[in-house]
This record gives sequence, C-alpha cells and structure tokens, in this order.
Amino acid sequence: HSVNRGKLGVTINFTSERGADLIRRLVAMSDIVVDNFTPDVLPKYSLHYDALTQVRPDLIMLSISVAGQEGPYRDTRAYAFNLHGLSGFASLIGFEGDEEPQHIDIAYSDWNAGMFGTYSLLLALFHRQRTGEGQFIDLSAWEATTTLLAEGFAETAMNNRVPGPQGNAHPVMAPHGYFPCQGEDVWLALAVRSEAEWQALCQVMSRPELAQDSRFDDLAQRQGHREALEAEIAAWTRTQDVEAVARQLQDVGVAAMPLRTVEGRGNDPHMQARRTHEQIDHPFTGIEYMHNIPWKLSDTPPAIRGPAPQVGQHNN
Repeated sequence: HSVNRGKLGVTINFTSERGADLIRRLVAMSDIVVDNFTPDVLPKYSLHYDALTQVRPDLIMLSISVAGQEGPYRDTRAYAFNLHGLSGFASLIGFEGDEEPQHIDIAYSDWNAGMFGTYSLLLALFHRQRTGEGQFIDLSAWEATTTLLAEGFAETAMNNRVPGPQGNAHPVMAPHGYFPCQGEDVWLALAVRSEAEWQALCQVMSRPELAQDSRFDDLAQRQGHREALEAEIAAWTRTQDVEAVARQLQDVGVAAMPLRTVEGRGNDPHMQARRTHEQIDHPFTGIEYMHNIPWKLSDTPPAIRGPAPQVGQHNN
C-alpha cells in the first residue's frame, strides 16, 4: 500500500481486443509507459514499443525484465530471490563457514531496478525535451542487481580473490558489528574506521590499555584478532544502556547507534521530528502506518496525496 498510495487503480484485460484498445487510448495521452513483462508478452497483443508509437510518436517506454530484451536468458522468469542468487548477491550474505547460502528478506533486486528505472526515465525525458523524440528503455533487473556488488568485483579483479560471506566483518573497519547491551535482545551497532576512533572507543570504555595491546595495534591486527577484540567490547557493552552509550560514543566521534526493530523505529524521536512515518486512513483497511516521502524539497515539499486504491477502484 505504501508503494501504490496516491495512484489510480485500473484493471484492464489487455489480452482481449477491447482491453488492448483501452491501453492504446491511455497511451495516446501518456508520457511514459512502464512494463514488467518478459519480452515475449506484449508483442502478442501489439502493445510493444513499435506498435505504441503509432498512437504516441514521442512515447517513452521502460521495460523492466529479468534479463533484458536480448540474450539467451531473455525469456527467463524470476523473482528477487532468484536474482539475488543469479547475480552473486546471495553469495555474500551470511557468515563465514555457513553451509548454505542465506536469504535476506528484502527484495533488493526489485527496489534497485525501480531506482535505475527512475534514473533512466528522467534521462529519456530530458532527451525528449531537447529533441522532441521519445525512446525505448531496456532495463535488466539482473544487470541492475550486479551493480550492488562493486566491492566484490573490485576484490576479484584487483586481488584475484573471490569474496564470500563475512557476517558483520568489514574489509576496512574493525571493530565492526552488533554488540549486546543491557536488556533482552538489545544491540549496539558499532563501526570504527580510524585509529583516532579506536583510541576514543578505548577511552569511553575506560580501557586505555586496549589501545596499547599489540593484538589491536592497527586495523590488520584488530581484524586478525577479531574474536578477542569483540569479546572485550561485548563484555563492556553488556553493562551499558544502549541509548546512553550510543550518545557517549557519538560525542567523541565514534559511529555507534542502537539497533531498531521495524516496530520500534516509529518511536525514534528523530524520526518523529522529521515525520518519517505517517498514518493514512484507507477506506478498506482503516488506519495504516507507513513511511513518509524521505526527501524534503525546500520550495515544493512532497506530500502523500491519498491512500492506495483498491483493485479496479477507478475502472469507471
């Protein structure tokens, strides 16, 4: 519902001639058409780009498919879960030594393809403003997902090493992970990038001797003795209130934040101050609690225009 809010909900059976004709009539008054079918679907009903430009010559059409319009996998069907595997993304999820790949319950491939689609549409609109010409955009969600693996590609290309899952470890930060605090299932997200930050952490812990410990002399040593390092930090964080220790570390320049649950994020005072979440009254489901628009424009502030439509709500 958060994705479809403010939209019109229309259902059209475009496999019928009447439905296909309705689509063409809508296209004639539209700037952009977006589809998410495999390349073999729309040509069957004369609703592909070349056909639609007959009713809208300057049409911009974005087709987001699994593997793009060309190539041996062009007709492949997949979901985000499949694309996480196919792109190599899933090979980096989990902890070192895991016996099987791990699933992450966020559809990164879908969201990522949508963002790339938005960028490409803006470029096409800019081109049309300059030339008066529309164009067809072929976007592969598979290829878009591989852009998330830039560090992994660099590691393979530069160091001839194929990266695998590393859990909460980071290639250029240590310590880097989640540490338990006072209470049940309460965690501190901690990331130390520089020697100055490491020294500051030791001071806040009242453990200046750790900064002189040869096992933790520099990044390489801390990474090499990660288990011992994390044990020292966890022994301290278990005695700390997560909100208080996060503020204390932030005050000395160390990146530390409480881990929020999906339920608890709405109680965060910063998110409340910025109205990160809104309550929307939906005619079918009632009050819905959802995220607000995350960007703030100074002259044209965005606003949620209304709830998501019901299926076919605006057919007439």
